[in-house]
Amino acid sequence: MKIIDKYIYKEMFLPIIFGISLFTFIFLIDLLVEMMENILVKNIPPMDVLEMISYYFPPILIQTIPMGLLLGVMITYGNLSSTSELVALESIGIGIKRFLKPAFITGILVTGFIYFLEEMIVPDSYEKLSLITKKIAYKKPALKIEEKVFIEDIGEYNIYINKMDQENDVAKNLIVFKMEKDTQYPQIIMAKKAEWENSNMILSDAKFYKMDSKGEEKLRGSFDKQLIPINTFFGGFSKNKNKSKSMMGISELKNKLKILDKNKEEKISYEIEYYQKLATPLSAAILSFLGVMLSVKNNRSGKGVSFGISLVIIFLYMMGMNFGKMLAKKEILYPAIAMGYPNVLLIIISLILFIGQIRRR
Repeated sequence: MKIIDKYIYKEMFLPIIFGISLFTFIFLIDLLVEMMENILVKNIPPMDVLEMISYYFPPILIQTIPMGLLLGVMITYGNLSSTSELVALESIGIGIKRFLKPAFITGILVTGFIYFLEEMIVPDSYEKLSLITKKIAYKKPALKIEEKVFIEDIGEYNIYINKMDQENDVAKNLIVFKMEKDTQYPQIIMAKKAEWENSNMILSDAKFYKMDSKGEEKLRGSFDKQLIPINTFFGGFSKNKNKSKSMMGISELKNKLKILDKNKEEKISYEIEYYQKLATPLSAAILSFLGVMLSVKNNRSGKGVSFGISLVIIFLYMMGMNFGKMLAKKEILYPAIAMGYPNVLLIIISLILFIGQIRRR
């Protein structure tokens, strides 16, 4: 490795770390506020909250690493340009192709690292996040319940609670819908009160109604108390076999797509997720290239200017991805094209700037 390469790598290191840290913190602000509420208001143990935050990090880093890389590269090359170091390098025969190399190699390495996160780390993080959430639910089940909100698909139950006392773990005036195997109509339980203790939800002063296959009432009754095990209500601690798309790695999504030929709408949603997971890491290498071109072009760019430009690029990129998703869902564009075109546009812009710099020199 030549001295110039070592120098640029050294100059890039801290700005890239700064950029990634900055964007990660921005993404974490809402989460941190929510976690502070969990500690101060809902009395969740701080160690459990810290563990949850640690599992949120890998999915967030997939988004923020390319952003931070762009900002770090722009700060580095902006500084080199503003101090005329790039001019000095050109005067001794080192052209733009040469000092572009360290940034582009860094972008390629970062792209590989993000693929590793997506495939090996993020699915496991989602699994562990699900388990710690269930663990907290077992310790303090009422935390998973909100008042005046119809909560669906909690195990075999749907539930509506009119009033929830989080401090005392007591619900008042609730309706529970229990799914039945022999009919499409659920059993309806209307209870005046529910409490949680000893791994059970205890319904008090309740009436229940059962329907037949035609939707007509076949049985009604009442009870003073009924216990529902928490593991029935929240699910057990086993690994989640029915993963959501976001919880899957690239290879898992690819395998899932092979068995979804019959359901076109569902297949499209999985294809969108699959091609997005392929496109996002590639943006790191492209943005590192673009960052150099923008910084060299604007030789007065400091941290503030670099941050502003990077925000605009990131905003437009995210808008492009969301627009692509919309077009793919409406079947106007094939998912691969819809998720890939923002990267293609960035490549075209980068090449135009690169050719312009070559001609100027």
